[in-house]
Amino acid sequence: MGSRGIDRATLAIAAGGTGGHLFPGLSVARAWLLRHPAGSVVFFGTKKDACYVEGQDPRLRFVAVSMQGVAGRGIRGIAGLFVKGVPSILAMIREFLKERPCAAVCFGGFVSFPVGAAAWVLRIPLFLHEANAIPGMANRLLRHWAKKMFVAHAGMLTSLGTRAQLVGIPVRDGIEDTKDFQKASLNSRPVRILVIGGSQGAYSMNRIVLESLEQLFLRLDAEVILQWGKWPMGEVESYLERFKDRLLVLPFIEDMALTYRWADIIVSRSGASTLAELAFVEKPAILVPFPFATHNHQLLNAQAAERAGAARVLEEKNLNVDNLVEALVALAQDPACRERMGLAWKGLAHPKAADRMIETIEAYMKGVHLNVPAKPYAVFSRDRRNRDERNCRASLEP
Repeated sequence: MGSRGIDRATLAIAAGGTGGHLFPGLSVARAWLLRHPAGSVVFFGTKKDACYVEGQDPRLRFVAVSMQGVAGRGIRGIAGLFVKGVPSILAMIREFLKERPCAAVCFGGFVSFPVGAAAWVLRIPLFLHEANAIPGMANRLLRHWAKKMFVAHAGMLTSLGTRAQLVGIPVRDGIEDTKDFQKASLNSRPVRILVIGGSQGAYSMNRIVLESLEQLFLRLDAEVILQWGKWPMGEVESYLERFKDRLLVLPFIEDMALTYRWADIIVSRSGASTLAELAFVEKPAILVPFPFATHNHQLLNAQAAERAGAARVLEEKNLNVDNLVEALVALAQDPACRERMGLAWKGLAHPKAADRMIETIEAYMKGVHLNVPAKPYAVFSRDRRNRDERNCRASLEP
């Protein structure tokens, strides 16, 4: 496949359900469109993801996937996999035959399974991205069909062998440049505390943060931005009235790069994508892992950051007003500690993850990666496979 053919090609991306999948997927989509101005992307996600994808670029098309999670649902989950999975796979096959993508990239989660299965049926080169140290169910099912699994943890290179490539996690626009902010002395202004709980918000953590504000503001000259998430805003009105000059509560933060620059200390959940962003932000963090994450991966993520010296972990079962306030006051009053923690993040950053993923996909499509030819749409009989491959290549070549 010539380079001009790739320049006009369509890339399929499956990423949705949570911000940890959605935002890295969008980063790869934007990188593909930037590198291939005549190309396009078909983006598969859940219905609630549409607002983040649609309208960004006319070359970016969104398709909603009707699927549900299986992990932790027992017999009902397995039944749902067949009831919704088979129709979803057939629907994805129809979309692929219409869009004819040159490759598919799946970021895990239940959205990925029907997209990855359809890619396998049509022999479209499949690439996976795994953000956590323990692969999720969708990626475990799909990895035997994948040309490459892009990973964020070096430990997975041993278990997956040559099919794994360490790239890190693609981050949102502007995040990689956040560390270039101008640091100001806290002696001249209040300490700025940013509280984030992922794209959906972290209700239990946020409630404790709100309950700690009175004690915190008595002990510190501070300002707080809290990402509240999808929860009713009526619950925070009394706090906004009491602390209106020192507290800002937002359902969702659009410009995370700017908000990261504003902050001095970050209180956060420890999803893999959030930690990937914090590695570029280089700010001290207090991490409160979501206790019900699959395989308890958020605790593992947080402990890795703590071992590196970049963060302090407060498990939710131990989190209360007193120890949260103590941790924040200790950091605010110790500039040397903040500096050490910020520098410790550097060793955890993986720059240009999206570009590295695309370079690998491009190399494979040009026939120089893995030493095997790409055979998209090679299904059914040999004659049919050869015919479909010729048709696909003809649609991409000049």
